[in-house]
Order: sequence, then C-alpha cells, then structure tokens
Amino acid sequence: ESSGLYGRSNLRIVDISSGQVLQQVNVDGQYFAEGCTYFPYQNKYKVVQLTWKSGTGLVYDLDYDFQNGNTNVPALSLVGTFPIQ
Repeated sequence: ESSGLYGRSNLRIVDISSGQVLQQVNVDGQYFAEGCTYFPYQNKYKVVQLTWKSGTGLVYDLDYDFQNGNTNVPALSLVGTFPIQ
C-alpha cells in the first residue's frame, strides 16, 4: 500500500484481513508518493512506487517467498530510483 503527501509518504505492507501494518518504509520528504505495484524479477520480487511531480520512481526489493506459503513478514528495502518521463 502506498500513501502520499510531501513529508508523510510511505510504503506499507498491510495484512488485508486485519488491517495491521506489518512493515512501513517512510519515503524521503522531497517526494509525494503515489501508487505502487510489484512484479517478479530474477526469482525475486520488486516493488515500484511512483511519485507525483518529481518524475521519479522508487524501486524496492521485496524479500518474500510467495510460492512456498512463507509465513514470515515480508521485508522491503529501497534499492534505487529511476526517472519517469
């Protein structure tokens, strides 16, 4: 789940049945974050979070094994940015 305002944007992993936030990564205050999506990449998953006005995408590693019923809390870590045109 992605939430945005300048200085208050974040990316969260939320348990959909309870609404409990399992992990939250705060976004640098220069960005107003928008939506996000995840996708498989080289046997792992990446999350891309878009920003408003700054023309920047944020890329996170998502450490979680969806295939094998992993019950551990997923872990997010920012690994880079890219320009959006």
